[in-house]
Amino acid sequence: MDNKKYLGVGLLFLIVVVALGAFFYSSSLDNNQDSISNATSIPDVNSKTLKESEALETSSPISPVAIVSPLGSEANPTAINPNTIQTMLEEAVQLQERGEFEEALVKTNQIIELDPNNFFAFNIRGSVYLTLSEFDKAIEDYNKTLDLEPFFPHAFYNRGRAFRLKGQDEQALEDLQKSIDLSPTEFSYRAYGNIGLIHYKNKDYNKALVAFENSINNNTEDKADIYFFRGETYTALENFDAAISDYQAAIERFNNYAQAYQGLGFAYYKIGDIEEARQAIEKAVDISPDSSIAYFYLGLINLEGSQVDLAKENFSTATKTVDSLSAEDKDLIHERLSVELERFAQENPNQSQNIEMLLELLP
Repeated sequence: MDNKKYLGVGLLFLIVVVALGAFFYSSSLDNNQDSISNATSIPDVNSKTLKESEALETSSPISPVAIVSPLGSEANPTAINPNTIQTMLEEAVQLQERGEFEEALVKTNQIIELDPNNFFAFNIRGSVYLTLSEFDKAIEDYNKTLDLEPFFPHAFYNRGRAFRLKGQDEQALEDLQKSIDLSPTEFSYRAYGNIGLIHYKNKDYNKALVAFENSINNNTEDKADIYFFRGETYTALENFDAAISDYQAAIERFNNYAQAYQGLGFAYYKIGDIEEARQAIEKAVDISPDSSIAYFYLGLINLEGSQVDLAKENFSTATKTVDSLSAEDKDLIHERLSVELERFAQENPNQSQNIEMLLELLP
């Protein structure tokens, strides 16, 4: 009888081990809609120039977070009630996706209390913290996720984004590449997009172009944001024809992409096509009436048409919402406009006083 009893226990143990192995190889991730903009994101689409507008990530690689939907047969076979844990994990994901972050934190905390080794729960909680810009807490949870499941690509990707947003580029690049190595089909588009943003920020534009090209090659859902990011990179390199092509490609995929219209308008302005520039910027204003960048660009266009008073009005309107811009956006708009205003002043010495007034309105 004892031998039979031990044999039965051994067989039960073997079944649990096999079930665990099958689960870890078959668990899938819920493709959380990136929104660049939603853009949901990005779409965030409302991504700001090259910066990430967390609220918008509707179609962008900087998606809010690639959250894992625990869709395995058992979230954790060692839990007191695996079905209950499974349901709670799914509820936590739904809360996070609906923007009910405090409730999502409560739910994930409950799961972790019941099941301290559930790596899904730590990854979900980390994603909530990341959305709330609590980067250190997010990284701590992703570290715990990877302690429990060292080859979980979603945690590498999410932690890479957290490091990028913290400005820890070396760690970000390492994690993002790791996510690609572990799951190229799932993460090449997103991770290469983030890698491109890091190189763009550091003004290593050639590396940024390579990364964005890799992202586009893996853009199976044909999202808009990556074309916008590459367009911004071409603009920085003053390859305005290529930039215009990419901005147009972004707009074809997301017609209400205000940032793409802004970039398109500036690129047309730079090649001297003022009418096309005006149409693009006015479209950006229609889509996003509070966009300070659009009004700054509109001011440039009116200044080029010798409508100085209208340009002043545009700049004044822009200053009303300029504080909502990220530091990077402020630096970008200051750099672009100061160059254009100084050039205009040199070509029109009689307008130097007006130009000085406009320069003072820049962020």
